[in-house]
Amino acid sequence: MRGACVLLLAAAAVAQTPLTFDVVSIKPHPLPPGQFFFRMAGRGLQVTGPTFSARTTTLEYLIMDAYNLKEYQIAGLPDWAKGANADHFDFDAKCETTPTTVQLRQMLQSALADRFQLKIRRDKKEYPVYSLTVGPGGVKMRKLGDDETNR
Repeated sequence: MRGACVLLLAAAAVAQTPLTFDVVSIKPHPLPPGQFFFRMAGRGLQVTGPTFSARTTTLEYLIMDAYNLKEYQIAGLPDWAKGANADHFDFDAKCETTPTTVQLRQMLQSALADRFQLKIRRDKKEYPVYSLTVGPGGVKMRKLGDDETNR
């Protein structure tokens, strides 16, 4: 039984070692006055084998990629790190082998902690919820006919 305990402890020690990229470059990407970028779905971190990049991205978007979050799930960022007028960066990273999605997120988390001194705290927060229910008079919606347009 003692051997099993040693293996479990060794596995736990390996799991605690933070994964990191071999090379990371995060450079400011200044935008011309009056210009801004917005993020399109699926256009975050670009992966090509063991090479990763994101152009004209913000710290908020890197956090969203690293922790698999939506914009509304992030709070407490300074103005320079969020929104269309935030500071933008070019992110490039490489590692020896192509990591899994989970490993890639861990590496990105390590890079953000190292380069931006990012510290996170997970909190639960209540949000209003709306319920769409059928009223006492029944459903009043109907399907549009072929000759009708959706306005």
